Amino acid sequence: MFAMIEKTISWVSKIMFFLASIAVVFMMFHISGDVIARTFFGMGIPGTLEITAEWYMISLVYLPLAFVHLNGGHISVDLFTQFLAPKYQNALIALTSFAALIFIYYWADASYSLALKKTKRLSYLDSGLWQIPTWPMYWACFAAIVVFFFATCIVLVRAIRNSRAAT
Repeated sequence: MFAMIEKTISWVSKIMFFLASIAVVFMMFHISGDVIARTFFGMGIPGTLEITAEWYMISLVYLPLAFVHLNGGHISVDLFTQFLAPKYQNALIALTSFAALIFIYYWADASYSLALKKTKRLSYLDSGLWQIPTWPMYWACFAAIVVFFFATCIVLVRAIRNSRAAT
């Protein structure tokens, strides 16, 4: 059962990472187009700043969280823990993962409340020429945080298993 959940969360996190990668490419073309338009035509693409801040950057920050966490890609400073036995290193990982789960739960709860509020208002930014909807990105943040929560659960279980195996 755990293997199936782990595989599913891993698959979903890879999709989210891929979507974030696509956002990087879109952002690159969008901003490059805006720079070219400003340089040659004296006028940029309307809404570039708003779309970059509210769509691309949100995608880049939130969507890859679970993938990076599952693959141990976050920055870690192990100045003191590097000298501990693997059993104790994994116990610390389990302990910090448990603490992180509490934080991520409240983060997800706040994100859900905010997404509901923004959806009810149909939140948008006014770029001058048109309105850019921002409410869907609040749901993307919530989904990414939920997947990050489950990824942290997987890291916790892995750490417990590794700690027991190191005995």
